[in-house]
Amino acid sequence: MQRLHSKTFFVSTLVVITLAGCKANSGPSPVDQFTLMRSRATARVEPLPTEYLAKHVPFEPVVGRAPFSVPMPQRSTTLANNDDCWQPDLDRKTQKLEQFEIDSLAVKGIMGGRNGRWALVQTPNGQVERVTVGQYMGLNYGRVEAVTQSGIEVKESLQDGLGCWQARSLKLAVNQPISVSQ
Repeated sequence: MQRLHSKTFFVSTLVVITLAGCKANSGPSPVDQFTLMRSRATARVEPLPTEYLAKHVPFEPVVGRAPFSVPMPQRSTTLANNDDCWQPDLDRKTQKLEQFEIDSLAVKGIMGGRNGRWALVQTPNGQVERVTVGQYMGLNYGRVEAVTQSGIEVKESLQDGLGCWQARSLKLAVNQPISVSQ
């Protein structure tokens, strides 16, 4: 009897599940639900901003400097009236390497002997010059302080805008970019 009762319970449960499955499929299909949701959705799109019209300015290469080059530093020929400020010697005769920016000069080698060391410096136009301690190079009154195995140490003089001058040390390494220290 118990066995018959469990068999009947199983069959009736199976019938109920089957009928419930048929009931679930009686509603709208997933495709119909998606179409309905899509038709109800509204997008809030802001209008596009008005078009910006750029003003055309023609490039005239003969006026001013080249747009992608670094501006050349200007040499000052006036002395400050302040006696407390250090001033470079502006009356001395300029040397050959002072007509070039310091970052356009390249140290190509270091040589030396019993009489000391000197550096071989290449100018932007391809000439190679011999440089020793005490010579000047660059547009900012750069004085060669030392010639070492790894390069040249230069002390530049820069105006601070108030009539005084500040010193800046540079190291020009053999075939390397310049490193600046204050």
